[in-house]
Amino acid sequence: MLSRAIRTTAWRGGQRRCASALTVKAPTYAPVKIQHEDITEVMEEVPDFQFYHIGGELKTNPYKNVTLDQTVMLRPPVEVAPSAPKYEFSKLENGLRVATANLGGADAHIGLFASAGSRFSNAANLGVADMIAQMSYHSTAHLSHLRTIKTLEHLGVDADCTAGREYLAYKVGTLPEHLPFVVPILVGNVLFPRFLRWEVKHEMEDALERTWSEPEIVEGMLHAAAFTNNTLGLKLQANAASCKHFLGETMRDFMMQNCSPKNCVVVGVNVDHQELAKWTMRSYAEYNAIPHTERKVEAPKYYGGDSRTEAPTGSATVVLAVPTAGWNGGDNLAVAVAAAHIGGGRLGKTTALMQHAGVYSADSYSVTHSDAGLFGVSLSCSPEASAGAVKGAADALKSLSKMTAEELARAKAIAKTTILTTMEDSNNLLENMGAQLMYGDSFASPAEIAAGIDSVTAADMSSFAGKAIGSKPTLASYGAIEGVPHFDDVCAMLK
Repeated sequence: MLSRAIRTTAWRGGQRRCASALTVKAPTYAPVKIQHEDITEVMEEVPDFQFYHIGGELKTNPYKNVTLDQTVMLRPPVEVAPSAPKYEFSKLENGLRVATANLGGADAHIGLFASAGSRFSNAANLGVADMIAQMSYHSTAHLSHLRTIKTLEHLGVDADCTAGREYLAYKVGTLPEHLPFVVPILVGNVLFPRFLRWEVKHEMEDALERTWSEPEIVEGMLHAAAFTNNTLGLKLQANAASCKHFLGETMRDFMMQNCSPKNCVVVGVNVDHQELAKWTMRSYAEYNAIPHTERKVEAPKYYGGDSRTEAPTGSATVVLAVPTAGWNGGDNLAVAVAAAHIGGGRLGKTTALMQHAGVYSADSYSVTHSDAGLFGVSLSCSPEASAGAVKGAADALKSLSKMTAEELARAKAIAKTTILTTMEDSNNLLENMGAQLMYGDSFASPAEIAAGIDSVTAADMSSFAGKAIGSKPTLASYGAIEGVPHFDDVCAMLK
């Protein structure tokens, strides 16, 4: 399954909910008042840090006689007994939400999520979310670009920013004691980026030279065909055509419309909740936050269709997908079970598909947004095997309507195992929590999702399959596509 941040989508509206729909509720937020504190007292809580440390020649090697079974950490983590994750939620008085989960790990992952994805762009600024992501960790009112990078390097912070169709995600991996440094840097990216002309020019030149992977290309093609020229189908990546919009004013205006505190959430994994809330509050206390602007969120309109791009790759990458209702639409549990049925384990439908000559890879494909989504099968195959592979993908989708009791039990077990093991990774849990809170100010823990999967019935799967497969499909193919069947033939395969 493809699982990049730039692929997250949405659902809602008009669709009948499955009887086993996941029940999610809004968290209970503890209020956090914004206080103006004495800077001297605040600085006493900040760990020592040598901003101008250059280093020098190492006279002696302190690790010369250290073996691999010895720790080199200055402060080895204290061992704690395994326990269920603890989830806590707070809300600043300006509307910004803070959420944390503690897995007991020694490393901390922190993210600032802003509801400013490509679905909120328009014809005048296509690619703007990706442009902003490229300008992350550049000069702000706090720090220059050089000082920001040097600070992150000196602290050993792993920092990145991804642009999605619904939100921007600024994320760092660090140690818990570095909160006083990394939280202001994250907030500075959203609250007061400077977008200096020479820095923008440099990133624009890089954008012109960037190349995209096949999964990213096919993802864009699939969304453009499924949601033609609206919301989730709007161009995500900045490219040569959109570089004329690559201006500081364009990015600043977009952030002013979409990045108010009420549209943002700060999430931390393996950090103390009170500390994260405190340093987030302090990062906003001395500056004027972006004023909140009520905006009308347009519902995605699904069209379906065919998108093909020929390229000299030697093989064809194909995705056959049908529409789903999205995270808020009620069929998210059925989608999880369907993905496990088609792509899970050695008995999955795609495993049998890969036994055919010329089929290099096959897996289930699922993209979930707040109010819409896409589910199907992704393939990589030779041109000669394309027709048979696409027919096999269509058959796999149709099999959802007639799952046996054994197949349903196996798929549910695989789906639960997948969600529980995936969310043991701190970075995956961070992304999941941020996405859920972006999608609708609600949260279901991995354990609650796994429990919900248990309630999925054969009738739920048949209902989901009937609605999804009864809709017009979307087909995206890239590479050596001369053997991919005509779209009308693909539609007939799903009948």
